[in-house]
Amino acid sequence: MLLLTGDADLVPGAVTDWRDHLSPYEGGPAAGRMAWIGKGVDHGLAARALTDPMAAKAAALSVTFLDANLLGDAAAKTRLAATDSTADAEIRRR
Repeated sequence: MLLLTGDADLVPGAVTDWRDHLSPYEGGPAAGRMAWIGKGVDHGLAARALTDPMAAKAAALSVTFLDANLLGDAAAKTRLAATDSTADAEIRRR
């Protein structure tokens, strides 16, 4: 499971703490779960054009995750394992 969210991912009237989005990542079996938390990323991430740097990073990670886990691509597995937190996004694994 790959969860994409941001530390500004709020939904007025529904989600007042961005950390609430982490519940699917934190629940269930731990194996194979990954969370990407973009700094300053709000609930509109999915609607952003891929020319937006944060949307492009989230999309690239999504493709790598799918290649590694659905296609069994060894190179993608290596890239995914090497993915770490940066100044603009936190990576969590379970």
